[in-house]
Amino acid sequence: MTTVLVMVIGVAVYFVTRSDNLCATNTPGLHWVGPDSDRECVGVMETAAYPFDDQLDAKGRPDHQLTSIVAKIAKENRRVAALWDGPDHVPYVKVALLTPMQGDDSTALPIDQIRASLEGAYTAQCRANECPGLPNNQRVDIAGSHRPNFQLVLASEGRNETHWNKVVDQLAGMTGGDHPLVAVTGLGISVKATRDAAQALSDRHIPTIGGVISATDMKAASFYKISPSNEDSAKALKAEFSLLAQKRPELEKGYLVFDSKNDNFSRTLAEGMESQFRKQIDGRRVSFIGKTIATDDGTEQDFRAAVTNVCGTHAKSIFYAGRSRDLPALARALAGRVCASDGPIIVFTCSTGLWGAGQDKKFPDYLSAHGITIVDASATDSASWIRNTVGTPAGFKPFHQAYLSLKFDPDELVTGYAILNHDAFLTAVYATRFALDSAPGGSAQPKPARQGTQALVPSTADVAARIPNLTDFYAVDAASGHFSFTDPHIRDGCPIHKPVPITVVPKDSVPHPTLYTTR
Repeated sequence: MTTVLVMVIGVAVYFVTRSDNLCATNTPGLHWVGPDSDRECVGVMETAAYPFDDQLDAKGRPDHQLTSIVAKIAKENRRVAALWDGPDHVPYVKVALLTPMQGDDSTALPIDQIRASLEGAYTAQCRANECPGLPNNQRVDIAGSHRPNFQLVLASEGRNETHWNKVVDQLAGMTGGDHPLVAVTGLGISVKATRDAAQALSDRHIPTIGGVISATDMKAASFYKISPSNEDSAKALKAEFSLLAQKRPELEKGYLVFDSKNDNFSRTLAEGMESQFRKQIDGRRVSFIGKTIATDDGTEQDFRAAVTNVCGTHAKSIFYAGRSRDLPALARALAGRVCASDGPIIVFTCSTGLWGAGQDKKFPDYLSAHGITIVDASATDSASWIRNTVGTPAGFKPFHQAYLSLKFDPDELVTGYAILNHDAFLTAVYATRFALDSAPGGSAQPKPARQGTQALVPSTADVAARIPNLTDFYAVDAASGHFSFTDPHIRDGCPIHKPVPITVVPKDSVPHPTLYTTR
């Protein structure tokens, strides 16, 4: 009798523990991991909405900044499933957005960039699925195909991408059946965990498309990137520098200021800067400790040594190899420089979009008052593209109109995260419909339909095989450019003919030509 009682108690405790481990009772793919304050919701969300962000506002109340966009995605996923179950039996596949779903200013992604990433991916999903209420001219027509539909699966990997391996295992189990996972997009930022996740997904033959990944050492067999590489951006920056230096020869004396953390983005950007500006830097380099992914390495954003050395050498150009969230602190440090009377100074950098302080409308005036200019080689330039200036990608207008139709704030576009994650999802849509357009030569398998017709759903392998052939007729007409891909071993998965616009803060009236990545 005692043995039976113990067994019953053991079973009860087991199920209570499993139930407690779920982030919510209706989200079986999401589980809590980590102790106490480090606890976070990790896993895969499909049709049941979960808000993810559990931060508190200034009054100690839950501050669920992702609630609205997550609800929209879950609702659309349910609509897609209902269309499959309905009389038209519309087929669908799944595309995941692998990203942190919680964050602040010291984690891999701040919450505003997470929200923008979800909004951008959802805009692409809605355009592909022809969401109700979205005008026809804002939808996506690829080779005359409007099928299959797409579910946007949210894959939460932890604030600093720590739990990517658990989520990759879940995603790998979703590549079969009538509605296979055909691609993974997003993948966070250029850090080691991203590269490891991309490699693990490639080992499982799942194609991955990074939205804002630009570090040149981010490589895997089936890993593609929407952003220009740091090497591409540094080359574009050099072209702009050469034009400026013709009128201001004093700019030829520069200083490299780089983030000393083991950060793939900052490290490879520093390498690109030193390669392109070796003569101007001439060995002058100083480090700082960046704020992204907090560590105990020392005082973050301490630019005193940088400013002292810049003044002491009378350098007029600063080549900044760090993340955009640390750039405002550098600007504030330069504003107090003792050598301000020596004249203005230019900070040259590279980013995914207008650097973070660009969202502060008063900051350009602050820079101007202290003789500081920022010249940025970027992956996006939403401010110029909204005005439809020369060089605006043809695909930006329909994206922008759809983004506004879905009631999103256009100010969210400034960092580039919405634009680039939209384009990553759109690339998966192109590859999927390309696979269907090229069937029966591919591995797409017919699935039975209710009205006696045949509906094709491509396999994950079939989609993976199409991405390096997204060129010429099948080039991706995206918000950030009309670009192509080739074998990832040739350009490490980076896009071809991708615009690299130059943005200047404070804005000037001088035209800055847009450069393009090459094969």
